[in-house]
Amino acid sequence: MKIDIRKVFDTLDWSFILRVLQAFGFCTVFMDWINNILSFARLLILTNEAPEEVW
Repeated sequence: MKIDIRKVFDTLDWSFILRVLQAFGFCTVFMDWINNILSFARLLILTNEAPEEVW
């Protein structure tokens, strides 16, 4: 099975997810932290314990 994580990450509506977290009462500091993670996220996949492309 092959999953293109980049496509999944790029197609999610992150603003909706942030609004849901806000509706559940998460504080502004937490919301800013999550927004920064989403804005500057980089993934590194290990295959057979060896790093692959960073994206």
